[in-house]
Amino acid sequence: ALILGGPAEAPLPYDNTLDVPLITTLQWSMRSAAVANDVYLGTDYDTVAGATTASDVYLGRVAAPTYRPSQLEQFTEYFWRVDQVDSDGDVVSGHVWSFTTGVNRGILREVWLNVPGNRVSALTGDPRFPDDPDGVELVDAFEGPRDWDDAYGSRLHGFIIPPETGSYTFWIASDDNSELWLSSSTNPDNAIRIAHVTGDPAWTGYREWDKFDSQQSNTFTLYGGRAYYICALHKEGAGGDHISVAWQGPNISQQIIDGQYLIPYNSDMDWSPYFVEDPVGLDVLEGYDYVEDISDKAVGFDGHSLTFTKLDGPDWLSLSPGGVLSGVARDGDTGLNTFTIQAQDSQYRTGQATLEVEVWNTLTGERGLEDLIGLAAHWLDSDCNDFPPCGGADLTGNKAVDIGDIAMMSSTWLIE
Repeated sequence: ALILGGPAEAPLPYDNTLDVPLITTLQWSMRSAAVANDVYLGTDYDTVAGATTASDVYLGRVAAPTYRPSQLEQFTEYFWRVDQVDSDGDVVSGHVWSFTTGVNRGILREVWLNVPGNRVSALTGDPRFPDDPDGVELVDAFEGPRDWDDAYGSRLHGFIIPPETGSYTFWIASDDNSELWLSSSTNPDNAIRIAHVTGDPAWTGYREWDKFDSQQSNTFTLYGGRAYYICALHKEGAGGDHISVAWQGPNISQQIIDGQYLIPYNSDMDWSPYFVEDPVGLDVLEGYDYVEDISDKAVGFDGHSLTFTKLDGPDWLSLSPGGVLSGVARDGDTGLNTFTIQAQDSQYRTGQATLEVEVWNTLTGERGLEDLIGLAAHWLDSDCNDFPPCGGADLTGNKAVDIGDIAMMSSTWLIE
């Protein structure tokens, strides 16, 4: 798209977008007079904002309003800028936008063109394999396109995370040949071939799972929540082409493996537990017992429960190994309380996050005259909601100012 004047606009990903895929394409709208774009990308705002074409964060000049950076790092905030270049050489500096990467879902598909033959060995024997594919994309299910091209090879690989512990069986269907490999861990070096379509010629119909006995794997015991490396190699000679992988397991009938169970391959993948929120924000009423289970705020990849620890922060709040917060905040704790919490998996890998707990004052009387003055000043306020405080005196925590609050005042005013 073109815009009449000013800097580049309409960024994709949108500014401040979260959970951006590690394989993504940056896009924007060009001004009508622009003929080229200088693209900058880095992890520090000031560096990107002040960068020139001599800077390390300068990616290059492109004619089209699109750029695909090299594979990004997970859970990282990136800043990017696009300067517009006019035909006379004038440069209009762009805004600095940001996005944050997350954990992708889906599987990585890589393609090598102009590889003749039907056998998978023709692909693996090509000097460009495995490090120099002609194309890379992220697909949302474990299969490639149909009737895409001739004389090419492809690799679909990544990590599969079963939802439950149990027995799983896999199938592969392809035109022409294919192989399916599965590892006992996230390490590709441990992968073994578990199913294949092999012959010259040999092929199956689209999603035809039973033409050859070799299409079906043995049964494997996989652990729910644990990540395993998985890879399908596909070789197309001529004519029709396709590649599909299915599975069957606990509460899963035979079906194509959906992207929700897959993570695209990344050699630098960090398998440490991570918190789905950082910071984790909570609200607590002063003077009341507080219990909160935050075990669902962190995710691990080893199929076992995580162990939680509070690394630092005020003493009034405890965190159990199972991820349950508990404690009673007092007058001295009102306001924002900051903690560092940690989740550890069975492989001793750890992830950390900041826990921010806002303790709201409930005028309990523990501050003596100070609370009494506050009570007197606000006792007649109507529609009081003391969470967060609206200035009223809801001592009982029922979000209403009534006779019960007077009783609470009488019973607690002299507490030391």
